Amino acid sequence: MFFKKRVFLALLLGVLFLFFLSQKNKHSSLISLQAGWVDRAAMSLIAPVLNSVNRLWFFTKDTWNHYIALVKINRENQLFHDKLKTQELYILSLEEKLKVQRQAQPKESQFTSLGYEGIMARVIGYDPFSQVQAIMISVGSKNGVGLDQPVITSDGLVGRVIRVYGHSSQVLLVVDNHFAVDVIDHETRVRGLLVGSGTKAGLGSLPLMSHLEFLGLGQSMYEGDLLVTSGLNGVYPPSIPVGNLVRLKSSKENQLAVLPSVDFSTLSHVFVITKMNLNEKNKVTP
Repeated sequence: MFFKKRVFLALLLGVLFLFFLSQKNKHSSLISLQAGWVDRAAMSLIAPVLNSVNRLWFFTKDTWNHYIALVKINRENQLFHDKLKTQELYILSLEEKLKVQRQAQPKESQFTSLGYEGIMARVIGYDPFSQVQAIMISVGSKNGVGLDQPVITSDGLVGRVIRVYGHSSQVLLVVDNHFAVDVIDHETRVRGLLVGSGTKAGLGSLPLMSHLEFLGLGQSMYEGDLLVTSGLNGVYPPSIPVGNLVRLKSSKENQLAVLPSVDFSTLSHVFVITKMNLNEKNKVTP
């Protein structure tokens, strides 16, 4: 081990000595253009080392530059990805707004052509844990909405307004057990009082049911018959679809119930009737 160190030290001193001689030889002979054997020996020993160091330097420099470039590209890609997601969200919001406008605009003209004055509203809330089956809509007293005004869609009767705020209102649905409306069978012309059953099915896919009370003895209604508002109480206009008679298979008496005409699971817009033309309302037909 000691011998190897001495050999390495001797070689190192030899290289330094040759380099010193080559430098001295350059200064002492300015005329000669031919390198001497000392210069050639020194360069033959030093050149490979310098060449390796030079290559290592450029390799390290290129590697570092490539790493910096990759980091920059990665940051730019992340920025572009974030911008793309933001643009997709913006486009989606515009599409939703366009769908809302397309749903609301034609319906209002349909209702006004029937002789109803009112305003379109969006469904903005529903509390599944509330003690009443009700929804919140986007119009209130500032828009001319008042208590007990009927609320409908193109499918039929939704309910009536029970609370009014400045820019919103609460609507009691036809399925709530506090709701009642006088109806008439569109086929047999038999009248009855439709009362909400208060079934806690929420706004899911299961239908919310209502039932009939105070039906006259000996009068018949049949499964599938359409029930419409009679207009006798003066609150609801006549001939508004309310629901169809269905037979409850789970009932021991196999009794008939009413399936509402309105699908509450997809309810997004309603029309609040603020005024009815009394001269025209009796002309409305289902």
